[in-house]
Amino acid sequence: KILLKVQAEEKRKQNAIVNEKEKIKMYLAQQIQEKERRKAQEKEDLVRLRERMMADVMASEQQEKEKARVKREKEVMNRCAIEEQISTKRQTCLNEAMSKQEKAFNRQLLRRLSDY
Repeated sequence: KILLKVQAEEKRKQNAIVNEKEKIKMYLAQQIQEKERRKAQEKEDLVRLRERMMADVMASEQQEKEKARVKREKEVMNRCAIEEQISTKRQTCLNEAMSKQEKAFNRQLLRRLSDY
C-alpha cells in the first residue's frame, strides 16, 4: 500500500512536471510569436515612415522648383520693364539732345544704338 502511494505520488509529480513543461513551452511559443509580431509591426512602421519622408522630400523639392520658377518669371518681367524704360529714355534723350542736322550726320550710329 505504501508502495502504491509512493508510485501514485511519483506519477503525480511526473504529471506536474510534464504539465509545467507544457506551460513553459506554450509561454515561450507565445513570447516568440509576440516578438515576431512586434518585429513585423516595426518593419511596417519603418516602411510607412520612409514613404512619408519621401513624399515630404518630393513636396519640398516641388515647392522649391515653383519658387525658383516664380522668381525667374519676376526677374524676366523686371528686366523687360527696365529694358523698355532704358529704350524709351534713350530715344527721349537722343531726340532732346540733337538737332536735325546732328541726327542726320549720326544716322548710322543712332541706328546701331537703337538695335541694342
